[in-house]
Amino acid sequence: MSYETDNHLSQNSNHSSSNTDLPLNQAHRNDLEVTKANKENPIIKRDDAFNQSSIETPSTKTFNANSLSNGLSINIIDSIFCVGEEVYLHAYYQPIWEEIIKQNQGATLINGNERNWIVSYPKSGKYQVVLVGLKNGVKYQVSKNIIIEEPKADFSVKHTSNGVALTARNIMPMNYKWSINGIEYKNSRESSLFIPYADFGNKPKAIIQLEVKKGKCTDSKQSEIQLPKEEKEIFIPNVFTPTVEDGKNDCFVIAIEETTFYYLIIKNRNGNIVFESKKSEECWNGAVNNIGPKCAQDAYFYQLIYQKENQEKKTISGKVQLF
Repeated sequence: MSYETDNHLSQNSNHSSSNTDLPLNQAHRNDLEVTKANKENPIIKRDDAFNQSSIETPSTKTFNANSLSNGLSINIIDSIFCVGEEVYLHAYYQPIWEEIIKQNQGATLINGNERNWIVSYPKSGKYQVVLVGLKNGVKYQVSKNIIIEEPKADFSVKHTSNGVALTARNIMPMNYKWSINGIEYKNSRESSLFIPYADFGNKPKAIIQLEVKKGKCTDSKQSEIQLPKEEKEIFIPNVFTPTVEDGKNDCFVIAIEETTFYYLIIKNRNGNIVFESKKSEECWNGAVNNIGPKCAQDAYFYQLIYQKENQEKKTISGKVQLF
């Protein structure tokens, strides 16, 4: 599209300048403009006269440089940009790019020629856009503060006994959207989320995605998580008979498959430890630590702490009768 200027650009202004550093030429108004560019570079068509109507720019909003009694200023329609977004600068008269480059700290040049310049800002923060131009030996300058935003999508995953807790790491005022395997999860819009294992459909793994948006600036992150297998019911006997010489039910064991942590401790009525084990397949034969004196026929009290992959630790307590 053609870059068109307002009709009043060539009209005289009756305002007088009170700014001695940046005098205002009364015969010219709106001499500088800053335009918010889209992701495509503007197409610059050149001719010898550098006619304004021969400049094609992105279809975007324009920052108008207005003539004021004390000099030039920029009336910004939208002063918020995203990191990496292009800012299009255009001077109707001779720009002093050396000064513009020096004053626009933090900006990265993308493209440009003698009167058109495209810059972006690689880091979030507050910046000042400055344009400096020369007309009939008089230097003009306009400037305005802008904000560069960069929402970051990042989150932590914590497995619990019955689900997955998700928490966005970069907590700031913005919109959140969580998805499982590409499908938005129950219109979730909070910075933290808990998903029961049942909602994953007994699948071995899932892809979690977080999208964040602040204004029109967006970011997203995906992470594949491993899901625990459906846990089988744990069988714990309440009696065993090591003193009965029949070769049956001679030891006590709590067998749990695929544990990453396992600790079983058994005590007598007096609180004395009679058996300890860190192996889920190891059973108690009724003797103190399986090699000491045989324990009396009585009730004994056990506590088991165990953990499976991607799960929290669990504790089981109870008693078993020795005969």
